[in-house]
This record gives sequence, structure tokens and C-alpha cells, in this order.
Amino acid sequence: MIKTLRGTLMYKGVDPVSGEASVLLETGGVGFGCQLPARALAYLNELGAEQILYTQLIFKPDRPDGMMLVGFTSSAERELFMLLMGASGVGPKSALALLNALTVSQLVEAVVADAPKVLTAAKGVGLKAAQKIVLDLREKLKARQTLLMPGLTAEASDALNQSALAGLPSAVATEASSVLEALGYSASEVAQALRAVSQAVPVSGADDREAFSAEAVLRESLRWLARQA
Repeated sequence: MIKTLRGTLMYKGVDPVSGEASVLLETGGVGFGCQLPARALAYLNELGAEQILYTQLIFKPDRPDGMMLVGFTSSAERELFMLLMGASGVGPKSALALLNALTVSQLVEAVVADAPKVLTAAKGVGLKAAQKIVLDLREKLKARQTLLMPGLTAEASDALNQSALAGLPSAVATEASSVLEALGYSASEVAQALRAVSQAVPVSGADDREAFSAEAVLRESLRWLARQA
């Protein structure tokens, strides 16, 4: 099985008709064509330079050659692709669309936080399909969080999975987490802030929790983080 390729990058681009992103990597005098998430193109080297890709060979009886080689810029991305392929109704096209729309961290966090709506950002993935993905993969991804997200500490992983954090609406927690990480806070700092804020959320009923918007959670999280500085 072809797991990695190291060679000269001869081509990278997106097919204007199919919208599929692909590269051509020449190694040992042989050119290997790989499909990959379109977002990965921005992280590849210039044409003519050496490139390393993590790869996965997929057998596709419906294709003329019976197979396709998929490339990734990290082993975590490749592993997540294979986990997505194991979910009900998810094929290579949908798995690539998910990895194109969301980063590994965003995908894992959305599934673990039971936030299927986040997954609908991927082209061709509707809410029902996203809900099936969450149902099929939530426990698997929860168990592999620290492997798929190397920067995630054990403390942060524990905080993200605690029922206290679930006291916030999952979509709210996911949105606030993404913004805080984009502002430069570490996964551990984000988890601690959200856990602290979640303890201040009214718990008399679901309506109270839903009324706690992402903007309010973000504002209170920033205040909490400022006090820790």
C-alpha cells in the first residue's frame, strides 16, 4: 500500500469542470497523480520543488482505472479521511469535501461537540448526512482526539468532553472555540475559558442555555482569559 510519496511537484491545480483538486508528483521516474482537498494546494511547495505527501490508495470499481490515490499534507488528515470513509454514506468525494471545508481540528471538535450543523459547510453534505456522521464517529473521534490534534493537551481534551462544557449549546461552544483559537489562544486556554464560562450559564432550563449566544460566550471568555494574564 502506498502511504507516502516524496518527489518533484510537477503540477497542482483544480479541474475547472469537476472542481477536483489534484497534483502530479514525479518520484523515481514515475508520475503519480493524487486527488487532495483543495485547501491543501495553498500548503504545497512551488512547482519543481520537492514535495512529501501522505497518501491513501482507494479502490473504486466505478472508475476506468479502478482506483484513486488521495494525498494529504499530514498523517492526521489522512487518518481522519479514512475515519470519515467509515461513516454511513460517506465516500471519497464527501470525505474530501469535508476536509476542504474544515481543518482537522474543526472537524474533530464539531463531531465530538455534537455540532452537525458545522459539517454542512462542506459542499454536498446536508444536515441529515452530517447528523449520521456525528452519530457514527463521535465516540471514535473522542477516543482519538489527542492523536488527531497533537497540540491538544490531556487537560484540554478532558475539558472539551466534560458534561459541564456540554451545558453550553454545542454550536455555541464550537463557534466560540474557533474564534478564540483564531485569536491565538491555545486549545488548553480555550477549554479552560469555556469551562469557566459554562459554569455561569443558567441551568434552570434548556431555553436559558440556548439564550446564551456565541457572542456572549466569546465576550465572557475573553474577560476570563484577560483576568488570567
